[in-house]
Parts: sequence; structure tokens; C-alpha cells
Amino acid sequence: MANRLHCFLVCFMGCLAVTTSTQSHASTLAEGSQSIPQDMLRLLHKDTTVFIYIEAPDALYDSLMQLYPAEEPSRGAAAAYLNPNVLLKQMVITKNKIITNQPIALGFFDMRPPDYLTSGVVFIFQVENASPKTVKAKNRDARLIFLEGTDWVAVTSASASWTPQAANAPPPPVTQNMLPGQCVMSIDQASILESVSREKIDEGLKESLDTSSTELVQKMTLDAELALLYGFKRWDFSMAAQDGDLTLSARYEPTADSRFKFAGTSGLVPLSHHLPQMAFQSVISAAPTSSMLHWVQPLVIAQAGKDKQMAASLMTDLSTLVSSQQHGSGMALGFSEYGVELVQISEVKDVAASFGLIDTYISDLNAAKAGLHIKRIPVEHEADTSRLYELTFDKKEMKKANPAIRELVDSSLLTLFKSTDEDVHLQLFSKDKWIAAIAGSPKSLEP
Repeated sequence: MANRLHCFLVCFMGCLAVTTSTQSHASTLAEGSQSIPQDMLRLLHKDTTVFIYIEAPDALYDSLMQLYPAEEPSRGAAAAYLNPNVLLKQMVITKNKIITNQPIALGFFDMRPPDYLTSGVVFIFQVENASPKTVKAKNRDARLIFLEGTDWVAVTSASASWTPQAANAPPPPVTQNMLPGQCVMSIDQASILESVSREKIDEGLKESLDTSSTELVQKMTLDAELALLYGFKRWDFSMAAQDGDLTLSARYEPTADSRFKFAGTSGLVPLSHHLPQMAFQSVISAAPTSSMLHWVQPLVIAQAGKDKQMAASLMTDLSTLVSSQQHGSGMALGFSEYGVELVQISEVKDVAASFGLIDTYISDLNAAKAGLHIKRIPVEHEADTSRLYELTFDKKEMKKANPAIRELVDSSLLTLFKSTDEDVHLQLFSKDKWIAAIAGSPKSLEP
């Protein structure tokens, strides 16, 4: 059951990755909360801290398969592992019908290391006239729990079974106030951390550190990981697929002293309306971007090559650019035969000042010899409101300037940005107080 569960989760997340990169779009958070059948909740373990709920498995499967291109190599594997009939028949033996047009759920209640995903997990679904006589576990290590008088059955890998909760018993908190959607997941991060000692967590994080890096980098990495672990109480995710489109939503609840606690801004709404219709869209306010830059700046400087002063200057330039934004920035990403096409849009406080900041950043970046060379190409018209640049990459120089990204530079990442032998072009345009940046192959940017 553990291997099957692992394959299911990997394939499910892989499906999200493929479909998101080709046909999805960003969305605002859906209103309301997900309704979950009371009988299903009664079968959950009382200590459930991670809960995945699928409202209509058959319908979700059909919608997800529409998102996979027919020629996609992984389509066959996805069809097998995402098919609810195939998945559930691997868990039980029965002559009765397994109901896959009704909700199914997956709960985790023992997230302690080392068996995070397998020591305490339960699948909950329906089988017609389910009972100990009509349904048997396919895996001898699995246990079945039935809710008498219903079709509900739970299959768990836990070492001991449990009695269904009373009808009036409160459900696990993680199942409350979930985002609505075809497939939703909630993670009670605070409760998970409470179940593991801080000493064990610190020990595990230290063991995972790259000991070949400097002591300063290791300390900063550990601080960042602890901030991520203890900066959130809860996460909620939602997914809906319909008519060849995939909508993903996410929400988190920060702790009182979290670095990730930000106030929202209504300015992001009109910003999203200016983005072109491309495969991926996102908007982010200036506050979290500034916080992120402030957070990673010491680590970037520590990992830089010999010229750490130049690295500090570049990070300062970026922070100044972000602070020049009125509300935040929006980004759209697409793919063509020429490579990746990227558009970024922001409303700024002063266009001329922002162009000046951009010129300063590019000048410092070229002087840093960091492996990215940006050459300005003269524009015949409206030079005060537009810019055109030619970008070239020098992998050897990149690795010398920042040894920490050596493996990343040698990967196929850079080929995404240029599928031809031509250099990448970056164009900047402004209108009123809006600035748009468009990057990609010269051919892909032709009107």
C-alpha cells in the first residue's frame, strides 16, 4: 500500500506540474468552504493533520486527462495512477461495486519521521453494501474500518485500527474551513510540529545540511528552514479542472511572529487585469517580495564568489526597484517553438525614476561579470519610454561568479529560455505609470 500511495501522490503532483505549465491560470481564492460528508469524517483518525478530499473522483479524472496532451509520454502512467477505479481496486477485494462518482478522501495522522507518509494513512471511500463479509483488504498489512449501516469503508496502514467517531463528535480541525474545489488539501502544520520534539527536528535539519558549504552558509540555510517550518500554522490548497482549464488556489495562516505575515492590497486586482492570456499568470504585492529579498540577501552574498561587495550592491539595486512599485507586480509565462516567453507588468510611482533604477541595475550586473551580459540596443522612437536589450549567457563566468549554482548552470534550465541560436531580447515599455517587460527570442517578440 505504501508503494501504491507514493506512486499516486507523485503522479498526482506530476499531473499538476504538467498541466500548470501548459494550460493553467492563476486564480483568486474561491469563496466559502468545502462541505464534507459527516459519515466520512467519522472514519478519520482523531489526530488527522493532513487531509485530501476529492468531491467527484470520476469527473476530476476525466477533466485532468483532458489537460494532458495526447502525445505526452507520461499520459499513460497518469491515466493508470489517477484513475480512481484502478487506485481503489488495488486496496480491496470485493465483488460489489466500488463507488467512484462519490467523494473519496485521504488522511494522514502520524507525520513523525522517518515514515512521514506511510505510518499513519487512511483512504476513505464507498463500496456498495460494505461490510466485513463483502470487502477484504488486498494487502495483508492493511486494516479495514466500516461505518455500520452505510457504504463507507476506510483502509489504513496503521498498526492498529480505531472505532469510528460518534455522530456528534467534533471532526479533526484540519477538515474545517477548507477551500472549495474538486480536489482540496489542508495541512495542520502547527499540530504536526507539536507531535515531534524540537530537538529531533533540529537534529534532522542539521543532518541534511550540505557540509561542503561554508559554516556561514550552513547557518543561514538552517535559519531559513526553521523560518519556513515555524512561520506557518496551516496551509490550504484547492484545484478545479474544467473545459481544458486548471485553476489552483492556495492559502496559508502565518504564526504571530512569522516573516511571511503580510497585509493584503487591493491594488493587485487591477494589476491582474493587465496581464496577457498566457499559460501561467501570477501577481504578488511589493511587501512579500521586499521581505524575500531581505531574507535571502545574506545567503546570496555568502554564496557569491570573490566579489561579495558587488553581490550586495546588486541585491540593493533589486530592493530599490521593488520599492519603486506602487502595489506589486504581475507575471505571465508562456512557451513557443522559440522557447520561454515572459511578461512582467508593474505600476510604478515614477516611470523616469524606475527606468533610471533599471539602468543602474543593468550597469552593475554587467560590471559584476556574473555570466549574464546585457547590451542595450538603440531604439529609434520613444527612447524615453522604452528600452530594448540583448541578453547573452556565459556559463563559465556564471559558475565562477557563484560556485553555489554550478549544477543549476550545467542543467538544461537555460535552454528553456532559448530554443534557437539567437540571443534573448528584453523589451521595456511604459504608458502612464505602467511598465511592461517582455523577454524571449527575437522571433517570438515580433509583432
